[in-house]
Amino acid sequence: MPGNSLGDEIKARKFEPEEAADMVRQIAEAVQYAHEHEILHRDLKPSNILLGEDGRPQITDFGLAKRMDQNSDLTTTGEIMGSPGYMAPEQASGKINLIGPGADIYGLGAILYVLLTGRPPFQGANVIEAIDLVCNADVLPLRKVDRNIPKNLETICLKCLHKVPAARYHSAAELAEDLQAFLDREPIKAKPLSPYERLVYWARRKPGLASTWGAVLAFYIFHLVCVYVPGFQDPTSMSFGFRTLAAGLALGATAAAWYFQRMYERPRQRTLAIYSWMTLNVLMLTLMLLWIPGDNSWLSLIYLLIVAASATMYQKGLVGYVTAICLAGYFIDVLSAILFPIEDGFDEHKIVCMSLSILILGMIQYFVVRKVRTQS
Repeated sequence: MPGNSLGDEIKARKFEPEEAADMVRQIAEAVQYAHEHEILHRDLKPSNILLGEDGRPQITDFGLAKRMDQNSDLTTTGEIMGSPGYMAPEQASGKINLIGPGADIYGLGAILYVLLTGRPPFQGANVIEAIDLVCNADVLPLRKVDRNIPKNLETICLKCLHKVPAARYHSAAELAEDLQAFLDREPIKAKPLSPYERLVYWARRKPGLASTWGAVLAFYIFHLVCVYVPGFQDPTSMSFGFRTLAAGLALGATAAAWYFQRMYERPRQRTLAIYSWMTLNVLMLTLMLLWIPGDNSWLSLIYLLIVAASATMYQKGLVGYVTAICLAGYFIDVLSAILFPIEDGFDEHKIVCMSLSILILGMIQYFVVRKVRTQS
């Protein structure tokens, strides 16, 4: 091709919003043609777009292309293909079975993003960090980079860059139509996500933080019911000391979950974040049970939930560690109930059953995780 690549043009000058929209519209039409002929490109980026003398873009480098109507032996699940910063999350995570037309639509959105802002959606210090950002981090909205970018164009771009393929445009043709509507000053079909949709997609991306905040909210609502609703009022919950402790633990758990989530999103701190997060959960539960008869309280069942949750990370060492600290925390609560009894009676059978439940569940989770890791 006699002209430069689109990547060279981006380095040399700034694209106006209308010019960027028209450029990506033309590329999207070419991608749609490829999709209609069962071809996925899988490596769309500015350097793979060559420009003719008239400035018309031409898609090149089909080295990672795949026919949609055939199985390929060239790639396997877990293998990462593409260019960091421009590949879709399902592509960056090596989930080959999930890669479809949505991956190319994500690439088109990434090209539109860099044309409008001068930088790709995600930039990392190295390949691993860039891939981690693609899979876990949120895209910085375009208008936070440049307030002059039209809102409709930002909506179109962010729809392409959604983490969930189903939430993107269903075809490159739909994207091209919306870009043409923007150029013609007509209403676009893409709409900003509703608050509910934002919440659901956020929870899918950050399940640890979402589940922790949800559990804290559920606990505190139950605590308020035990304090203020007649017929459900509990003397322990109504005491000033326990009310203060419950409020403090709720705020502490909320803030700690946010902090550990930020740590978890940094690859080098991920292991430390997981172990610290689990340790803090057990410590807060143990502290709460010290105020009430921990050997008989139904809240002690949360130890079992924590042990079960530890298996979701598929780390044998983590399961063993969490099982051990949960047993230690429960025994501390039991010892406190023996030394400083709050109510009469002591059910040693319940203590034995609870201890064995924690231990056996931990062992089951350990062997399940070991089997899963061995098979994968």
